[in-house]
Amino acid sequence: MERILEKFNLVYIPYQNSQVDYQKIFANVIKEEKYHQQHSIFQSQDFQSPLDFPIKGRIPRLSESSMSMSEFNSKWHNYPFILQAETDSSSEPRWPKWDMPYLLSRFPDVKFREECVDWPLSLYHDYTLNNIDENPLYLFDCNSEAMKQLKTEFVRPIYSQTDHFTTFGSSRPDNTWLIMGPARSGSTFHKDPNSTSAWNATLQGCKLWVMLPPDLKPPGVHTDLEESEVTSPLGLAEWVLSGFYNDSVKLSDETVNKDGFSGCLIGVTFEQDLIHVPSGWWHTVVNLTDSVALTANFVPSVKLATVLNFLKNKKNQISGFHPKTFNNVFVEFMTKMANEGKSFFDSDNESVLKNYLKDITSREPSEFTDEDVGELHCEIELPTYQFFVELLHQDGMDDELKSALEQMRAIERENNRGNVKKSEVWENLTKEGADSGFSFGFGFGDEEGDEDDGDQN
Repeated sequence: MERILEKFNLVYIPYQNSQVDYQKIFANVIKEEKYHQQHSIFQSQDFQSPLDFPIKGRIPRLSESSMSMSEFNSKWHNYPFILQAETDSSSEPRWPKWDMPYLLSRFPDVKFREECVDWPLSLYHDYTLNNIDENPLYLFDCNSEAMKQLKTEFVRPIYSQTDHFTTFGSSRPDNTWLIMGPARSGSTFHKDPNSTSAWNATLQGCKLWVMLPPDLKPPGVHTDLEESEVTSPLGLAEWVLSGFYNDSVKLSDETVNKDGFSGCLIGVTFEQDLIHVPSGWWHTVVNLTDSVALTANFVPSVKLATVLNFLKNKKNQISGFHPKTFNNVFVEFMTKMANEGKSFFDSDNESVLKNYLKDITSREPSEFTDEDVGELHCEIELPTYQFFVELLHQDGMDDELKSALEQMRAIERENNRGNVKKSEVWENLTKEGADSGFSFGFGFGDEEGDEDDGDQN
């Protein structure tokens, strides 16, 4: 009987997942969101707070013209929203109309990154037309020759135009991606890299978004205490069919976040819609149709402390930096500091950076890769936090930097208190286990999971 069940799981479940019709499953949500797109566009100024948005459990839909930098900084930086441009039939579209036929006409032989492979776009196009995979390959590209050109052909939303990671210059972590996938593709739950904020513009098709605040772990997702390991079901279809989507919907009317955020927000982006993904928010994305999107990560002033804390205290989770390019920019910076006799913001930073300079100049350049290997896999730990602080200092941002560092220290104190509480709970549980035969029902056996790379939308 067990063997029969094993064969059933191996054959039937993948087939079942490959046949899922998300447009049918989410028909009511799509219909409702389409209605709101056409009739329920609000101005940012309509609300004292995002929590005043009248359609509960839904991602607020706002006019793009109402989202100024001051509105974003004062009210919206911590909350998801969808922006619609105010255009008519005579207006140019807000976002480029880069559908698959258009991109194929420009870049048929250019290789794009599709998860673990690099394929010419013409090959990926053929794949999307014929695939019957349980989890279709998702194109997620930031460094192709095509992207170098496409990055110059659109205007970023106004609220993202203050981006403190630009101070890294050419060594900044990867930040702008073209995303493309057939219906049923998408990304499992993750948070965006380096505690950055993000925007995502849908250029073709439509996408379902399920979002939860930072301190509410999504149903069906498991993490360690530091959230460095994220394990979720095998794929999107399994997550939906197993009932975890319904469990998320049940959270939509609950207030569970210390800031009063709703437990779960759901929305659909259609062509020309843009969505804001706040720093630290969990989100999963389902391509309801074949889709093309453009996304970018950024560091607004109101999130500078959060990002500084991440770079300082979550080194093994940092991603997107390319060591060889980082080192080139770093050496140029340190040479300029020495030649011009400039002072450092912090003496501890100075010591770390000088030691790193001594270390890398004693090694052969060939020892460093320019692939994004992540901090966890670097030969030498990149001093991203110290370098970022000193770059901000040299850019004349001392007042903003000092304020952000004060906020960062408050975050550290709060996190330390939280870690003490977690440790006490764990200690009590393990003591109870030692005394009374207590055990955890982890269900060891046949369960499997995928580690999410944390940056696909």
